[in-house]
Amino acid sequence: MFIFRLSRASTFAALLTLFDSARATSKQEDDFARDGLLVIPGFATPEEVDGMMARMSELVGQWDPYSAKASVFRTDDNQESAQGSDAYFLESADKIHFFLEPGAMNEATGELSVPKHQALNKVGHGLHVVDLVFRAYAESPKVGALVRSLGWVDPVLPQSMFIFKQPKIGGEVTPHQDSTFLHTVPRLTCLGLWLALEDATAQNGCLWARPGSHKEPLRRVFKRNPSYFAGDFNLSDSVTAAADSAAPPMMVFEELEDVESGAAKAPFSVDAAGNVGELGRGAGGAAGAAGAPAEEGQRAAQGAAAAATPDAAAEQLRARGFVPLPVAAGTLVVLHGSLDHASLPNTSPTSRHTFQLHAIDGPGAGVKWSEGNWLQYEAGGAQGRRPFPALHRGQ
Repeated sequence: MFIFRLSRASTFAALLTLFDSARATSKQEDDFARDGLLVIPGFATPEEVDGMMARMSELVGQWDPYSAKASVFRTDDNQESAQGSDAYFLESADKIHFFLEPGAMNEATGELSVPKHQALNKVGHGLHVVDLVFRAYAESPKVGALVRSLGWVDPVLPQSMFIFKQPKIGGEVTPHQDSTFLHTVPRLTCLGLWLALEDATAQNGCLWARPGSHKEPLRRVFKRNPSYFAGDFNLSDSVTAAADSAAPPMMVFEELEDVESGAAKAPFSVDAAGNVGELGRGAGGAAGAAGAPAEEGQRAAQGAAAAATPDAAAEQLRARGFVPLPVAAGTLVVLHGSLDHASLPNTSPTSRHTFQLHAIDGPGAGVKWSEGNWLQYEAGGAQGRRPFPALHRGQ
């Protein structure tokens, strides 16, 4: 696994010079193409880290968890039923919405079971759009320079998230590929930019990744359900559409591999309407052949957090080819959209908070955002939907 090291003391000018170096860029591209990830210590300055942490504390302080029925965010087997019928989730594309950790609210009383600063799973998905502090980092020259150095031609930002890994209760994130939720056509171009705002350790739920897995096909897509959106059902002011028992789920997972055999049903990509077709090659990596080990590894790894002890769960991940990525605050982990990655529950007394951006290549690279994606901006007049914010273009 390639670790690209920069000290915290690196000057901004030196950072841009390094990323602009053809030799350094070639090395980055080679290692990223092989592993599907990069680890860059000191990418964010202490001032940037402290500023984002302080700003989120302000936002949470201003948030009233009782102003509307709270929305719970899940990444386990109940994700489709939770987010799949959640209008509050679906309407968060260019807004700041708050999502609770499972178990943070007493369902019987409607009261939080922990202080609200400890109750949140994440805040998203438009922090980079509407908040000046998070937008300043997202649109900084160094973020744009890094993404372009890895081969993205016209990078834009559809999504941002502040992810909380709360002490003692921070939940598992099961193995997944980001392109499942953020897919593009005619090729997959999702790129995750995972910034540690606090030290991430094996005890508080650091990232785990399976190097090289980005060369495997995408396993499934999370898409808008035509049965809902083509019918008479509409998003309302209510948090969830699940209250209407007649309504089908707004979002569904479409499996792209045969679950029994572990083999891909067929080479695929997702077209602008969310339909499956021939697989294209994404920036920074190539499509690889599917096989049973990858699917078996996913199924086993998804049950790792259910193991008797954290150590047993970690060993299950290791046995399936995952490696832990403990990093210091300020470190950026770059993740190919098809890379298999996960994190275990936080069993420690310390939090592990992160700010995450997801970039894709845009129209200037001949790439389109799938109309089947859950995240969609509202129509912007005669030109159709509003475009996503562009990354800094440099000099």
